[in-house]
Amino acid sequence: MRQFLLSSFPSLQLQEPAPLKLEDMLSRCSQHLSETELDELGAVCSTPPEGNSGFARDWAKAWGELKNLNDRERVKRLPPGSVETPPADNPHRFDRLRAEARHAWDAADPLKREEALLLAQWSWLDERRRAAPYSQDDLLAYALQLKLLELRDAWNEEAGTSQFAEQTDSFMNPLLETLRAKEERIA
Repeated sequence: MRQFLLSSFPSLQLQEPAPLKLEDMLSRCSQHLSETELDELGAVCSTPPEGNSGFARDWAKAWGELKNLNDRERVKRLPPGSVETPPADNPHRFDRLRAEARHAWDAADPLKREEALLLAQWSWLDERRRAAPYSQDDLLAYALQLKLLELRDAWNEEAGTSQFAEQTDSFMNPLLETLRAKEERIA
């Protein structure tokens, strides 16, 4: 059954938009998978990831290592003492993922950095899919790759620029009004 189900889904390409929504994929899965399999699929796709399978436990550890590394890298870019430093790293299990993520942080452009971090996760998942085609691991990794594509598809430079301007205005306008009011009182 799983082989038929996976074969019915469109292939995923990192350079292409998501060919279907994760919600649609889960809906189609609900017609073919057991309740236990659906629960595992939902758990793996949650944030933070959960689940009982070996794949789910590995993904949760990989996701945790990546989150910890990202948190530490973000703290390095802030003024000292402005935020609490994340706890020390746990023993590493996924050296390639960590190496790719560390390399991503070398990018000065935040969008390029996020793209490289997404690629690191994509590669980790793709490796697991290729190791166990048409298995539960393949299905779980497919769902996570679809989730990554949806995340990436939501990135939009124009919308980000607009959001940045709105946030800056919402912060700066009250300050400017206060300064204008002070100028008027002085004049």
